[in-house]
Order: sequence, then C-alpha cells, then structure tokens
Amino acid sequence: MRMRRFIGVALVAAVVSMGAAACDVRVAGRKCSVNGSTAQDATHLLVCTKGRWTKSLTKVQIAFLLLAAIQSKTPASVAAGNGHTCATMENADEKCWGFNSSGQLGDGSTTNSTRPVLASMPRVTGGVDLGAEFGCSKKSDRFHASNTSQLSCWGFNGFGQLGDGTTTNRPAAILTATAVESFATGTVHTCASTEFMGVKCWGQNGSGQLGNGTTNPSSTPVQVTGMTGTDHTYGPVAAGGSHSCVLTTTGAATTPYCWGGNGSGQLGDGTTTQRLTPVVVALNNASTLSAGGEETCALLTDATVKCWGGNTAGQIGDGSTTARSTPTAVSGLTAVTSLSVGQDHVCAIAAGIVKCWGNNANGELGDGTTTNSATPITVPGISHATSVTAGFGHTCAVYDDGGTKLACWGRNDFGQLGDGTTTERHSPVAVAF
Repeated sequence: MRMRRFIGVALVAAVVSMGAAACDVRVAGRKCSVNGSTAQDATHLLVCTKGRWTKSLTKVQIAFLLLAAIQSKTPASVAAGNGHTCATMENADEKCWGFNSSGQLGDGSTTNSTRPVLASMPRVTGGVDLGAEFGCSKKSDRFHASNTSQLSCWGFNGFGQLGDGTTTNRPAAILTATAVESFATGTVHTCASTEFMGVKCWGQNGSGQLGNGTTNPSSTPVQVTGMTGTDHTYGPVAAGGSHSCVLTTTGAATTPYCWGGNGSGQLGDGTTTQRLTPVVVALNNASTLSAGGEETCALLTDATVKCWGGNTAGQIGDGSTTARSTPTAVSGLTAVTSLSVGQDHVCAIAAGIVKCWGNNANGELGDGTTTNSATPITVPGISHATSVTAGFGHTCAVYDDGGTKLACWGRNDFGQLGDGTTTERHSPVAVAF
C-alpha cells in the first residue's frame, strides 16, 4: 500500500508540473513559435511542429509511461550469488551486477559491472535464485497455466546446472524447464518441483545432491527418487552447497525431505551420513526451506525458525558453534516472514526488521563490524523490509521507508553490492540504479 501511494503521488505531481510548464492551455492546430516545445490541452500532450500545436500522447498514455519509468527503477525482490546480485524490478525487468566471467549477469556479455545492468531474459514474474556463478528465473502466467510456468537459466554451466543438455556457459537466459512450481539454485546444481513430474534436479552430483541414487552429474533434469506421482504436493525446494531439500504436503501434514552431502548434519536426519536419496527431516510445521553451504533452515508456521547443519561461525543461531544434525531453534527470533541462508550466514525479516547471524568476516551481518554472531543481530538503518537475500559473503534487502529502496552490504570485490565501487561495506549502502 505504501508503494501504491508513492506512485500515485509521483504521477499526479508529474502531470501537474508538466501542465504548469506550459503556462497556459493550448488548442491543437493553433499557431506556436518554438518547434519542439510542449504544452497540454484538456486531454493531450501537444508538440509544436512546423509552427502549429499538434496532438501527441494522451494524458492516460503519459501516466502509463511515467508509471513504467518508476517501476523500471523500483526493486521488488533481490537474490545474491557468489560475487553477483540480481534484482527483479516492479516492471518484471531483471537487473544484475558484480562478477560476470561466465555471463552470470545475463546481459549477453562477460564484463563485470559495479552497477546494475539490464539482463536479457523473459519477464520475471515468479522469482529469481542465484548459485555460485549462475542464476535461474521463473516466468509464471498470472492465471497459472502450467505450460507458461517456465524456468530460464544463464551463466556458468560447467556441471550442466543450467539444464540444457550441455556444459556450455550462457551469457543470456535459455529455457530450462516448464510447468515449474518451485525452484532453487545450489552452488553448482539446481532443483525444481513441477506440477506433474514431482521433483527433479540437475548439475553437479558428487555428493548425491541430485537425489537419484547416483553420484553422476547430469546436464538435464533427473527424477529425485520417490519424489513423483500424485500422493504428495511438492512445495518449496532448497539447494545448498552439496545437498537439496523439498517440503511435501499430504492432506494437512507437511514433511521436509533432504538428500546429498551430510558431513555437518545438514540433512537434519540425526546423522552425518551422506544420502543419495531423500530422508525425512523431523519437522511437522515447516512452511518453507532455505539451504546454504553446509546448513539448512526452515521457517515454521508459527513464524519462528529452526536450523541444522554446520555451525562453525554460529550460523545455526542457537548461541553456540556446535554442529546440529537435527532442527534447532534460532534464539529470540519471532514474527519472521522471510528467510535466506547464505554460504555460512543467515538472514531473516522479523516484523519488517532484517536480522542476521553467522559468519561476518566481510561485514555480511551489516552491523558495522566483522565479528561473527551466534544469535540474530539487527541490521541498522532498514525498516519495513520486504525481501532479503544472503549470498557468499554479502547480503541485500529491499525495504520501504517512504519509498522502496535496495541496499547491500558485505564483500564487494567484484562490485556485487552495486554501489559503483569495489569497496567492502560493513553497513548497508544503496544500490546505484
């Protein structure tokens, strides 16, 4: 609602100022003295052409153009990868910045950028997720026609993580899959739940993160063992460094499953045993999942968070640095609406405030220091947050403090903070759109 009010005020102000600049109301066809000058009558923008006022755009068209211009500069959500970042704008454009050696900015080049560049891909209406040096985005039909729920991927493809049957890097987005419900990118693999085929994964598989009972990589989607058919609804998926998870629903019951690498207990089954096929996580009230390097977290239906797996930097959030092989409550965190797990730090939105915990070597916790924290700490200067993402040493958030803004902080050696520099930032800085 705050954004709608802002846009409405901006449009009214723009139209009023345009009328005021014309000094008085002109009538089409009357004489004018300065070719190219503009004015308005009751319904149109007028342009002085060959000494006479001629009608150009209607005021409705002007309003739509102004709205489009505002939306093209207004971020709606953000995703962080390894050295690069992408933001989905209100007009469904995708803008990316940072490291681009494999074309992961999606603009058709391999040139790094410290400021946002427009990516070449279908209009993004269903979300974006970024892996180590690649990304994927979803285009969804507003009426949810399955054949238009398309997944496109771009960037590094050395393990087939783009899913196009090759290992060729792609500096512009290519169609990967259709009928996609949920998807997630790991370090070098991708997983998706689909309407009719359950869960499929593709890319690197050295730890069994594709879930098909092997450790063979695949450049095309392969079926996750047991994750097919109509007995379950397959909801949010998560992909981490070498493991994957999905949240399934049967009737009113939800059950998380995970598979792949498990050296730190990131599968949540109480062991550290690698699993080539899915195992159950002992949680019955999860609403979404997010996976990082060697840790996994779940946002629960009571708006709290539980995490499990590696904890060397305190990324489980329970006040310790002890690895946890079963879900463990994050200390003092309530009213959570959004969650993102990075390589070894985690961030959440709680009552509109961004809170982060775990590794802080590059200032990715945003508190002005480089001190790790084993419990959630508040990122100062951000309120009314709507989107947060934790990457490989950096973090970004979309927030509205009277106008929608995007800020990033942490590692910035490739310009992944988008502020036009490569200077590491330990507190939030605005992205230079």
